[in-house]
Amino acid sequence: MEVLAAAASAGAVETYKDVRNAVDSLDELRDYEKNLDKNYEKLKDEAKKLYARRSDLLVKINRDRTKQTTEECNVWMGKVKKLEKDVLALESEYEEEKRYQFKLLRLLPRSNLSKCMVEKRIDIQSCWSEGSNFVTDFLVERSAKPIKKLKAPKIKDMPSLYVIFEDILQCLKDSCVTRIGLWGRVGVGKTTIMQNLNDSEEISKLFDIVFYVNLADEGNEEKLQERVQHQIAQKLQLNSLQDRTDTKTIASRVSEKLESMRFLLLLDDVWGPFDLDDCGISENGRDSKIVIASRHRGHCREMGVDHLIRVSRLSNDEAWNLFQERLGRTLNSEFKALGLQVIEECDNLPLLIDKVARAFRRKDNILLWEAGLNKLRIWPCTKCDGMDDVFDLLRFCYEELDEDEKFCFLYGALYTEAYEISENFTQDVEQFTAIQKGQEILHDLMDASLLENGEKVKHVKMNKVLRKMALKILESEDSKCLVKPGKELQKTPESKEWKKKLRISLMDNKLNTLPEKPDCNNLLTLLLQRNTDLAVIPGQFFESMQSLRVLDLQSTDIVELPSSLSCLVCLRALYLNSCRKLLKLPAKIKALKLLEVLDIRGTGINFLPVEIKCLSQLRCVRMSLSKIYGKSRYMKTNHTMILQLSLLEELVIDIHPENKWWDKVVRDIIQNMAILTKLTYLSFSIGQYDETRYKILDNYEGQICRHYQVLAEVNALELIGCKRFLNLSDFGLDNMTKIRSCLIESCNEMESVVNGNGITRAVLECLEKMYISNVPKLERFWEGSIPPGIQQFSNLQHLEIEACHEIEEVTLEAENNGMNAPALPSLKSIILVGLPSLRSIYIDDSLDWESLDKRISMCPQLDSLPSRRRIQRQS
Repeated sequence: MEVLAAAASAGAVETYKDVRNAVDSLDELRDYEKNLDKNYEKLKDEAKKLYARRSDLLVKINRDRTKQTTEECNVWMGKVKKLEKDVLALESEYEEEKRYQFKLLRLLPRSNLSKCMVEKRIDIQSCWSEGSNFVTDFLVERSAKPIKKLKAPKIKDMPSLYVIFEDILQCLKDSCVTRIGLWGRVGVGKTTIMQNLNDSEEISKLFDIVFYVNLADEGNEEKLQERVQHQIAQKLQLNSLQDRTDTKTIASRVSEKLESMRFLLLLDDVWGPFDLDDCGISENGRDSKIVIASRHRGHCREMGVDHLIRVSRLSNDEAWNLFQERLGRTLNSEFKALGLQVIEECDNLPLLIDKVARAFRRKDNILLWEAGLNKLRIWPCTKCDGMDDVFDLLRFCYEELDEDEKFCFLYGALYTEAYEISENFTQDVEQFTAIQKGQEILHDLMDASLLENGEKVKHVKMNKVLRKMALKILESEDSKCLVKPGKELQKTPESKEWKKKLRISLMDNKLNTLPEKPDCNNLLTLLLQRNTDLAVIPGQFFESMQSLRVLDLQSTDIVELPSSLSCLVCLRALYLNSCRKLLKLPAKIKALKLLEVLDIRGTGINFLPVEIKCLSQLRCVRMSLSKIYGKSRYMKTNHTMILQLSLLEELVIDIHPENKWWDKVVRDIIQNMAILTKLTYLSFSIGQYDETRYKILDNYEGQICRHYQVLAEVNALELIGCKRFLNLSDFGLDNMTKIRSCLIESCNEMESVVNGNGITRAVLECLEKMYISNVPKLERFWEGSIPPGIQQFSNLQHLEIEACHEIEEVTLEAENNGMNAPALPSLKSIILVGLPSLRSIYIDDSLDWESLDKRISMCPQLDSLPSRRRIQRQS
């Protein structure tokens, strides 16, 4: 009985414990369920602290890219990443649980969720504490990764390329720059820079992996993507994927593999834009970088670069040093003269110098060098060692152009070597009568590095290597071109050489005669300009030129145009400018019904004949009004005829200052401008015609009207040689509200640009560009105080001051410090040249001097490369 009683007693105790445990467990569940929201908030708070510690750590890691994180730190980062995923999952469960209305029915899942949050919070706290160990000891020196070197040419001996290399290196360390574009013409040194980037030990320390992919000769977008994807997958050892046809799968694996890497992708010789995302290349938050090298600036932009760098040709010294290095020996004086001519024929392009120098290694006497130089001069008309593959490469560039671009490019080769071509030439050739279309084509050719900016603004030029290729292409078209500009010819080519030609260029020679009646019914372009000895054009000369579209007789000595001019029924552009002995246009000009461009500036022609109204297709007229006394009838005919040209887009009139009727002509034209509904470009200039003097026209983009008597409508103003004006205020600043571009040159009495005394409002508020040159008495830019709270020159973007010997400071500081707004907020570039007395520049502290595009030279009292906003040399 006692045993049974004991057993019963023990059973009761166990039952009580079970019941008690059940009750405790139920209370615990209810407690967890009750505190679900609180535990959720506490979890988020702890998670935020952990993420903040990780962010602080990443900032320190990214600050020094020459070091890498320790393995212990990497493990901790992995823990944080896993905890972050767990927290996101719990947050998702919590949001789902909140949707249920009847909480009592969800006691168990809600309490379990709450308990998990508590446990996860403890893990997070532990991880946060562990992260405190990485306050200092979490970085070690980054070891250089094994590099597949490309045996890049030495770049330190070529400063112009090495500067770009260092610029890119700095960009690779800048967290704000992700994609860098490198552009320039074929052979200029882009590949040399890219190969040096690949081989750099410093770069290998910055990145976990470096990919170099050369895309030469790949112009198809799909093939470009395939090559990039293939080479990256190969380097990532994803070889098993290479046989698959599913590029999306490969891209996914590449992206997954690169997700945790800091990579550098070098894309060399990109011939067309393509989407890197389709290759699996995208921003991964690891400060990875992409450098794109292309001959085409537009391709770089289309691929989303945020920093663009142009590669120009080598300097003469660099070209010479490279030539000798590739030659393998130093040249004595006898060979040096020839060597300098060799690199000149190579146009200082590294690619050509390299190939030509290697070919000249085998030439061991002066006669062989002379023969090699002669071959180089007439290349590609004759075979030249090392140059055939260069021609193929250049020809490939040409073939990538569309038909309009090809035509424009080849047309440029008709001009003299190194001759700078006005950008307006695109509206003069038979296919490019529209200014906007011509500008678009020029932009594309310069983007493709097939044309480049000339020394004069608004001019382009073609380098000699490309011109040789263009001439070769022209000659290969069944010899349809006769191109002999600048050859010192005194005798014109025989008539048989003119036959069946499409284009003839004999400009810049010494011709004094022309064939009587050349047989050239197919001729489209005839360039005879600057044959200053040419005085007579034979009467029947144009009779067999019914197809001619462009005729340029500029700066010849002709006295009259022959009667056969009326045969040019297809002519679109006629240039007679600077034919100073030409006194009139013949009545037969009315036969040129398709004429679109007529330039008679600098001639003796003072009026347009009534027949000019028959030329209903005229879009551009450029003319001069010379010394005329009392011939009012002619003046009336002039502007009456002009106002009848309904398609006129451009009108340029140069006026001799002694012409008594110019003011009336100008006013009549301006008052009746509404009749010319197509007019977008209007220019008046007082002074003798000189094709080199239009600096504002060259620099200014937009609609232009120039003439200080009608300043209220002026967009651009030139003051050249004005002797009676002390500053612009003498013109009445209220009449200059629309001026956007201003040039002041050789104004000997001018002491300041603006006299601010008595001014109570902003002046020249539209001014964007200011050019000041050779103003000997100029002492200051602004004279007097600036009204409080009024911002002056708010739109000024470019300021250029040259050869002003008295100016001591460039300043826009209010004497009473009344300016509240920043001074010159739009300024982008400043050029200061030849200012011997200049001691300081002060605008205000809002100006970011470092970001300005600036050039300072021959200013001995001023630092040439100032590093502060206020620059002043103490006496």
